[in-house]
Amino acid sequence: DRFHEVADAYCNHLAETKRTESGKAISDWGQTLIRQVDTLKRLFGNPQLSSWDSNGLDGLIQQLLSRPIAEKTGRPYSTKMLGALRTALTLCLKWAHRNNKYAWGLPPNYTFPPLNLKPLLEEERSRGPQLTSVYATEDIRLLWRYANPWQRLLTVLGLNCGLGQMEVATLRRD
Repeated sequence: DRFHEVADAYCNHLAETKRTESGKAISDWGQTLIRQVDTLKRLFGNPQLSSWDSNGLDGLIQQLLSRPIAEKTGRPYSTKMLGALRTALTLCLKWAHRNNKYAWGLPPNYTFPPLNLKPLLEEERSRGPQLTSVYATEDIRLLWRYANPWQRLLTVLGLNCGLGQMEVATLRRD
């Protein structure tokens, strides 16, 4: 059995089972999974499934971790897309494992390793600045005027030292 054969059969299975409520069309989720499986076919080629033992499957995940270049954009796949491709790969191979038509099966006790990817610099920049709520000067003056000495101490530690509630709670007097 070859990967493309299994992937095509899985896509046919998705086309039959992932239907809209009316049953006339493939659902958005089904279409997305089919596109992702097609991407996996391009990335991994058409090897024999028998070559995918534990080490072979780990190699597939390593291939995703290497951030392959997307054909459309010419840039590395995003963290989100690689996570989606890993999910599609997992679903496809688990389906093949349960399907009696294929002699191949997942190695016993195999678990797919997580994708621990750091976001690309572009992804970090696209999020924009992380906004923090800021008190107006008038609000701080009002709090200061009505605060008791303990509350003023906490305010100073928070504003000047950047200490939060938990850090202040760990302070001890010598």
